[in-house]
Amino acid sequence: MFPARIIKQVTSIKLLKQSLRRQRQAEDAREARDKFHNGLLKESRLLLKGLRFFTHATWANQEQAGEKIGKELQEDITQMLLGLSARLLALRQEARCHTRRLREEISSTQKLVTKSASSVFRATPACWGK
Repeated sequence: MFPARIIKQVTSIKLLKQSLRRQRQAEDAREARDKFHNGLLKESRLLLKGLRFFTHATWANQEQAGEKIGKELQEDITQMLLGLSARLLALRQEARCHTRRLREEISSTQKLVTKSASSVFRATPACWGK
């Protein structure tokens, strides 16, 4: 039979080999988890980059829409003011001849001014994004 010391050493070597196998398996599992988590991190960074791009594009589109509404509003107001100016010029010329007709035109022009002002107030919140 083998001496007890040799049996003890062989047993110790077997235990050491088992321990090394378990340690190697644990390291392999850790490396696999790290690789998986790194893949998730890369994917989340790509998604974040896409979200930033989408957000920027959305803001740019909203800004363009606001500018377009502002230009349309400005054109509408310009048209209204031009019409009012023409009416007032006609009133000035007519005031020299017909006072009754002048009162009717003044009333009509006041209604146009009121309508124009309410139109401006209705359109203005659209420019502010409300």
